[in-house]
Amino acid sequence: MQDATIFLFPLLVICAFATENSILESETESAQIGDDVICLFQIRCFSMLTIRRLEEAAANRQREEMREIHKRNAERFHFYIQNNGPKEVF
Repeated sequence: MQDATIFLFPLLVICAFATENSILESETESAQIGDDVICLFQIRCFSMLTIRRLEEAAANRQREEMREIHKRNAERFHFYIQNNGPKEVF
C-alpha cells in the first residue's frame, strides 16, 4: 500500500499539472502532456512487472537448488544405509 501511495501522489501531481497546462496550452501540446503521463505510467508498470518476474525467477532457482540438495542428501543417506546398515546375524 505504501508503494502505491508513493507512486500515486506524484502521478496525481503530474495529472494536475497536465490538466492545468491543457487549459492554458493548445490541444496538441496538452495531448503530448497526456501521452507523457501515460508513457510514465506504462514505464512504471513495466518496471514493477519486470521486478516481480526477476523475484519469481530467483525464488524458482532457489527452490530448484533446494530440491537438488535434498535429492543429493537422500542419495547419500540411502547409500550409507545400504553400505553401513544393520548386519544380519545367523
